[in-house]
Amino acid sequence: MASSYETAPVTFRSPPVIEVALAVQFQPGVLDTTRILGQFWPLISGEYPRLEQQPAFPPQTEEFGRPSPVQIEMLAGPPASRFWFLSEAGERLVQVQSDRVIFNWRKTDDADQYPRYRELRPEFERHFTELLGLLTADEQAEVRPTWCEVTYVNHILGETDTQPPSLGEVLTVVADPAASASLPELEDAQLLQRFRLTDEAGTEPVGRLHVTAAPAVRNIDQRPLLSLSLVARLRAIEATPEGALASLDRGRDVIVRGFRDLTMPSMHERWGIE
Repeated sequence: MASSYETAPVTFRSPPVIEVALAVQFQPGVLDTTRILGQFWPLISGEYPRLEQQPAFPPQTEEFGRPSPVQIEMLAGPPASRFWFLSEAGERLVQVQSDRVIFNWRKTDDADQYPRYRELRPEFERHFTELLGLLTADEQAEVRPTWCEVTYVNHILGETDTQPPSLGEVLTVVADPAASASLPELEDAQLLQRFRLTDEAGTEPVGRLHVTAAPAVRNIDQRPLLSLSLVARLRAIEATPEGALASLDRGRDVIVRGFRDLTMPSMHERWGIE
């Protein structure tokens, strides 16, 4: 299946990206703890020597045409696990649970440079392929990717060390209200938007782009900033590993193009968008 990941639609000389995550979800129960820890970790322990255990994520889906129901899960036993396999410095992270594989790059030092999707995507594919290689031929045939998710987190600093940029300074979709006799100066604000994504014919919904923006504080020096996250969650184009990878590529393109359209020209100059 053709892929577009090698050709970026937008080029950044100085991207504000501090984290990227690529995830593929499939039907529950494909992977068990013994296989994850006893077979997969030894394959990657040279790159990922650190192990942590976290609660499993619940299933992620997008519902269309009706409100999403509130789900209450009754536990019949101990909660399922999600295993973190971390590089020595912690900037790369492989997460595995019974129905999901996730690969993260995280900026852990101010000098770290975002390695770009063209480097991260093959790394995810390699780990996904290694994991599938542990299954028998019959088990591999049962792996049916359902939802694919691409996440980009951006930290945007203000002009001073004490004040984050406002939404109106960064985003084209927001205008900061002017102070008046009845309305004092805006202290801070948050944004949550959802954009419906459709198939190539433009008729059937296949996912959403979620955009959130909120004030935050940088861990390394407590400097205020604006955190802008974009999450593209799409159905797998085909219920195959190849279809899942193609959906990740589309999600990445949606995010990069959407980021350019959502952000102000003054920000583009700062980041060197071409």
